[in-house]
Amino acid sequence: MIDDIDNAKLVNDILNHKKKIRGGIHGQDVFKVDYEQYRENSFKKNNALLTRPKGWLIMDSFNNPFFPINAFTVDTMKFNTSRLSIEFHKRYGGNVKDLFLPWHYTIEVVDEMPFVIQNRPLLYKTPIKGFNSHITIMIIGDSNIDMYNGKFYKQMAHNIINPYKSAPGIRMSNQRETFTFFTGSNFNKDNLFKELH
Repeated sequence: MIDDIDNAKLVNDILNHKKKIRGGIHGQDVFKVDYEQYRENSFKKNNALLTRPKGWLIMDSFNNPFFPINAFTVDTMKFNTSRLSIEFHKRYGGNVKDLFLPWHYTIEVVDEMPFVIQNRPLLYKTPIKGFNSHITIMIIGDSNIDMYNGKFYKQMAHNIINPYKSAPGIRMSNQRETFTFFTGSNFNKDNLFKELH
């Protein structure tokens, strides 16, 4: 289930651009995206975010309404990032040889240690309408089941979010109203906001 939706305009964009289908990973409605039309095999200068990103979009791989992937649910002893790419392309099109994935960062917990991986160039638009003006973070797993320690929120805040606030030419806000969440009940937004400055 989607725990919270803070940005009504973003959600309306999703609804306007995605085909609603029944019987998703939990039987809930999801919004199917055909990724074939968005494949990226090179960096294109005109796809750079020339203005300040509108906000942050944080989702997990199990509950998100764009590309739900049910292959991962909880922390394991193995990295699943490479498998995420395989599962994503198997379900939604494209090829593992494609240059970029549709989200800027993934964060994965391996044996209780969080690891941040960058999937797209900084300030490079995601081609999917509905969140193409946002910085997107994908948590691998199901945030209704997985548990997150203080290191997890610290890594997300200090390795991804906080640097954008002081980067020259960006000055991106990290106020609550700039965040939209597609996460489960175990993702504690207050713990994340405590780490932001």
